[in-house]
Parts: sequence; C-alpha cells; structure tokens
Amino acid sequence: LYGYGGYKEQMVYYASMLHDAGFAGFMFDMQGSGLQSTKPVTMGYKERWDVLDALDYLATRTDIDSNRIGALGVSMGAATALLAAEQDPRIKAVVSDSAYADLTKMIQPGLRAFVGSPAVIFSPLIVLWAEQMLGMQTSDVRPEASAAHMGDRPLFVIHGADDILPDPTSAHLLSVAA
Repeated sequence: LYGYGGYKEQMVYYASMLHDAGFAGFMFDMQGSGLQSTKPVTMGYKERWDVLDALDYLATRTDIDSNRIGALGVSMGAATALLAAEQDPRIKAVVSDSAYADLTKMIQPGLRAFVGSPAVIFSPLIVLWAEQMLGMQTSDVRPEASAAHMGDRPLFVIHGADDILPDPTSAHLLSVAA
C-alpha cells in the first residue's frame, strides 16, 4: 500500500524503486488528494479509513498474499499508515518516512513554517475552528501511540535531520514507542 497525502511524485519514485526490486504495489488516493481532492484533509484522522478501505479491496484479490501486505507513507501518509496499522493487523509492516509523532505538537511549528511567527499566537483559535469544521480532535492523531500498539510487526522509520516540518525528533519518539 502506498498512501501519499500530497507527495505523489515521491510515492511514484518509491513505487518504481520497489517494483524494480520485485515488489508489487498498490497506490491509492487518500481524501484530500488526487481524485478525492475535494474532501478535507484531516492529517490522518479520517485518511486512515482510506487505508482500511484499500486493505478491504486487496482482501478481495486472489492474486494477493494477505500475509505480505505492508504500508509505506510519507509525512501525513506515514502518520496515516501508523494509525491504520494500529487498527488493522492485516498491515504486517510499516515504512514511515517523515511522520509526525503527535499532531497536537506539530501545529505551532507547522503554522510557523507556512504562515510565519505571528500566526502562532492564533493557533488555539485556528485549531478549535478546524476541529469543529472537520469533526475531529487533533489529540486523536497520535502516530506515536499507534506505533506503541503495533506489537511485533516491523516498523522502519526514515526522517531527514534537517526537516523543519515535521520535527526530526518525531522519528526518535516513534522508534522508542515501537
């Protein structure tokens, strides 16, 4: 499974590289991207259900070995893969590239990166408005907690040291949780 939440070119690169190495892949659009771009982005909260729907589809395929399904995601896609893996043991392994460990802790740095320092003052109001509009709580998007519930399934964490969003310390938090 390749979920990409906005990083299509990077996912195509990964898919091509893995295909060349002999792996099969299944790419799909999560809400807020591709054919589902009219749906709001919830930073993994609702997108995890897109991953679970993809798993349900793959379960109908007789040419798929259900014991060999993994998920690879980048940034929000990686966070989403972790959230989905917590809910569904059919995901046997996760490759997490640049996931955030906790959405709540990423909001202020994210606002600073995209809007500038003054926007940070308004972050509580922005979060409250977004949560009401999207029907979710940012505190419910905690890939770190999901990593802790994966059991003995493999988790490969990738993160660049110079990444400003999400913070590279997320990689350490995910690894420790797993």
